[in-house]
Amino acid sequence: DKPDEIQNWQTFLESSQRIGQYHTLLTTLDYFIQRLRWFKDGSDALGTLCSIRANLLYVGFGDESGAEDAFVRTVEEFPASQEAWAAFRSYSISTGREKVFDASLLRIGSRQDTNKKSH
Repeated sequence: DKPDEIQNWQTFLESSQRIGQYHTLLTTLDYFIQRLRWFKDGSDALGTLCSIRANLLYVGFGDESGAEDAFVRTVEEFPASQEAWAAFRSYSISTGREKVFDASLLRIGSRQDTNKKSH
């Protein structure tokens, strides 16, 4: 019912890992992400799904650079999403890419500060 309920997606990911099939999960995530973007339906849900998709690129497909790019885009688009930042941090530690996380945090934090000062 609710595409943003992370426990459902975790269950789907675990099932995909057991059977070694990730394409269906990626296709389903892409469908819901596209749907939420089309209907402009809740950035919290969208940020959650985008961070799950980024993690899937790494965990399911071994695509470190694709996952990194997806995480960076996700936190740029949803800077208030704690789930996205937590997932990105976890990914960056597990892959030794903490510098990318730190740079994103500084860049987005600076942007947020600039936006606050201009309003």
